[in-house]
Parts: sequence; C-alpha cells; structure tokens
Amino acid sequence: MDAPGDHEPLLDRVDLLLKRHKQPLRSPDDDVPVLTEVLKPEVAAPTADPAMLDALIARLCDAILRHVETSVTQQLLERLEPRIAELVAAEVSTARVELLSRLRESLPAAIATALSANAGDSEDLASR
Repeated sequence: MDAPGDHEPLLDRVDLLLKRHKQPLRSPDDDVPVLTEVLKPEVAAPTADPAMLDALIARLCDAILRHVETSVTQQLLERLEPRIAELVAAEVSTARVELLSRLRESLPAAIATALSANAGDSEDLASR
C-alpha cells in the first residue's frame, strides 16, 4: 500500500485531465484556435494495440484500487478508532465475567481432587 504522500503518475494525469475538463468555458473574446479542416469520412482513426490497451487497463485498475484501498482504510480507521477502546473494554468485561464464572464452577472440584490426592500421599508416607 502506498504512503499517503505517494501518488501514481497515471492518477495525476487523470486528475489533471478532469480538472481541465471542469474549467469554465471561455468567453467568445478569448483567442481560441478553431479547427477549419474537415476530415474525410474514409480517414480512419488509428487503432490502439490490444496488448497496450490491456496493459493500460491493468495499470489503471491497480492505481485506482490502491487509491481506493488507502481511502477506505483511512475512513474505517477514522470511524472505528474512537469506538475501539469502548469495544475492547466491553469485550474484556464480558471475558472477565465468563472466566470468573467458570472458575467458581470448577474450583471446588479442583480443590477436592487436590485434597484427595494429597490425603493419599499422606497415607502412603505414614505407612512407610
């Protein structure tokens, strides 16, 4: 995952293109070049190499997914971080209650077993 300051050059280009597209339209007084040559219909636009197009798509997907992953992770941390202490405290409290309950249930039997084993050892020592 990229650090927050790192940027993918491809994403920077896309951002620049989007910003340029969102700029307000120029007034008629601006010196804007005009296309005066009419293209003939039989002139075809150059076709892109399918392998190059696939590579571009893969790079775009990777860059976008890295950006989205970083953003989602940051947003989740911002939302969950304030509640983490509260949630951990609640879980610790629940675990404490359960463990003490189990201890209360099993402690008498454990003590009885230890005492009977100890009593047997004392009888073995006394008979020697």
